[in-house]
Amino acid sequence: MKNLLFKEFRLAIHPMVWVFSLFGAMIFIPNYPNTIFAIYVMMAFLFLFQGGKENNDLFYSELLPIKKRDIIKARFLSILSFEMLSVIVCAIVSAITYSMNYGLYGKQISSLTTDSFIGIPPDPAYFGIVLFSFGVFNSIFLHLHYKNGFKMLVPMIVATVVAVIPLIAAEVLSSMSGTPLESVSIQLIAVNSSTALCQSLILIIGVLFYVFSLLFTFKREAVVFEKTDI
Repeated sequence: MKNLLFKEFRLAIHPMVWVFSLFGAMIFIPNYPNTIFAIYVMMAFLFLFQGGKENNDLFYSELLPIKKRDIIKARFLSILSFEMLSVIVCAIVSAITYSMNYGLYGKQISSLTTDSFIGIPPDPAYFGIVLFSFGVFNSIFLHLHYKNGFKMLVPMIVATVVAVIPLIAAEVLSSMSGTPLESVSIQLIAVNSSTALCQSLILIIGVLFYVFSLLFTFKREAVVFEKTDI
């Protein structure tokens, strides 16, 4: 598996995948929706799979003395690595913004009386929603890709559109100032003891969904791939 991962990172992965994985630094951009970076990360995998198709990566991997299941495992681990890289970059940049007291980040806010930021800030709930969206994207894209003869464009469009829904919902709900849903918005954007439980639950749900959806998708697609005649 170590050699397969080495092959993935040295031969199969397009440089743009690395670039898009660093877009978590977009948190530094003022008055810009923080969830946008997740969409770029999802789109980056089009470069990964398209590059592999053009370079006959699957055919080359099939010639190696390895199990077909290991080919899928290496690709899934590559996706996991880049998604985690993007989240780590985002978390580091978020910590910097909090330490700088950037905008409202890091302040003990209890109402939505200001417009110094757009949408949900990078708090625990934010990362839970991002991981949930990644899990949705992985489940749909990888299933459609391996099930339909390694097609990419349609699976990418369908998976991205569905995965963006929770991101849009988070942005909308966190911007409900002066509406009956203002209390929901406070739970998503305020960083204090009164919102810690709700945000922690969202984070835990996002992490668990991401992990279990990736494991389930791997087992399902490994069976499909083993029956596929490349």
